[in-house]
Amino acid sequence: MKNLELKTLYGFEFVKAGVFYLAETPWKIQSRGWEIRASLELVSEKFRKADETVYLVYSDDDLVYVGEYTYNLESRWLSGNYVDHHKSDDIERQLEAGCDVTLWLAVFPYLPVGRTLQAINISKSIEHELLKKCDPKWNNRNKRSASEKWRQKNCISVADIVKSSK
Repeated sequence: MKNLELKTLYGFEFVKAGVFYLAETPWKIQSRGWEIRASLELVSEKFRKADETVYLVYSDDDLVYVGEYTYNLESRWLSGNYVDHHKSDDIERQLEAGCDVTLWLAVFPYLPVGRTLQAINISKSIEHELLKKCDPKWNNRNKRSASEKWRQKNCISVADIVKSSK
């Protein structure tokens, strides 16, 4: 495997998993009337099966999208090498503008539990923290849920609901 490129963001290490490019032949999804040209060249094919984690999309040096997935990278992002993701249009626009668009995966999105060697995956929590701190321009969903004021006004903790029902 090639030397892997790493970067740290807010104390979490990320590895460059792939580089997006425009395919010469678009993938035609006739049932939806879509043509997708955005494709992903993985640094290593092993990343196709990368377990659940947080991912970052950069356009040049700008963090433009933060997400997390369950299962593996392929099930979240790829159909063959085409980008099967709701951000494929944004990726295509950036590529057409001459930007370098890359995909990065969190190396270890786990939190050790107690004195055991077990750990829990905290990808969703990392995603929410990065959304609050970085406010990537392509992330539209979860903007309100990341806002502490909105959450205080519109949410009740499950523990408080249980306490009030006793």
